[in-house]
Amino acid sequence: MLEITIKKLRQQLPDLELIHAYGATETTSPVTILPLGDDDRLRDIIGTLVPCGDIWIMDEYGREVGVGQPGELWIGGPMLAPGYWRNPKADQREFVAGHWCSGDIGLFDLQGHVRIFDRHQETRLTWSDQALCDNPVKRLSSVRQRLLRNPSG
Repeated sequence: MLEITIKKLRQQLPDLELIHAYGATETTSPVTILPLGDDDRLRDIIGTLVPCGDIWIMDEYGREVGVGQPGELWIGGPMLAPGYWRNPKADQREFVAGHWCSGDIGLFDLQGHVRIFDRHQETRLTWSDQALCDNPVKRLSSVRQRLLRNPSG
């Protein structure tokens, strides 16, 4: 989450406890959670694995790398979607050995935290972080307009 977003939330809702959870539509629920009380200095940490989650960090050749080595996050577990709706080509490209190839580049650190610091592939739908922070109605309107222009995503 952007630092400006965190500051605004803390100003407007001082009793709010923020918990960083990482997941995607393909994972249907969080795969990692940054526990309560973890220090704000841990900005690039997305948390530790949920008990049923599985993340492999893979190099560009599809080989798992060691702790502290960067690679693409491949995510598995019971929360993983079985594939994309009526899109077998995308399934073959992005789901491998029971894991979804996220496109996020990160690593496991020595403390067992998962860190993300880059993207291997671009996301398909984007909008401004300012719209997310300041006006959720504007954000939804923006997403709706984009989908109406391009219903396939």
